[in-house]
Amino acid sequence: MTDNAVPQRTVEIHLEGLGTDAVADYTYTSPYTHEYHEHAPNCDLVNKLPTNVLFFLDYDSTLNGWTIVNITPNPSTAPLLQNWLGPQGQSLVTYDPCTTETIYSFYINYENTITGAVVSIDPQEGSVPPG
Repeated sequence: MTDNAVPQRTVEIHLEGLGTDAVADYTYTSPYTHEYHEHAPNCDLVNKLPTNVLFFLDYDSTLNGWTIVNITPNPSTAPLLQNWLGPQGQSLVTYDPCTTETIYSFYINYENTITGAVVSIDPQEGSVPPG
């Protein structure tokens, strides 16, 4: 590992449902335990060094019209990770600088381009609506 290397984690997102009651699950491998999680209700996003996390929607979710719009802090007064939206809203990258012991909590905001439904889900808490 070099001093300039920034590792990347990947998290596949599956959204079930087409409306505001849609729920998400996550498929990923922990970089620390190497444990594989398939369709988990939430995901462990704690990083131990500066890390990019690539979130991407699975095939079925995009076929059903789901897109990622942006992220918002949870709660609204919390710090927000630096982030970049991918092409056609099918992916999003966050960057955790790991400069403090801050745990960044955020909602991923989704919009369904077919139904117009909008949902916000915190990947670390699971499908618990804001508020």
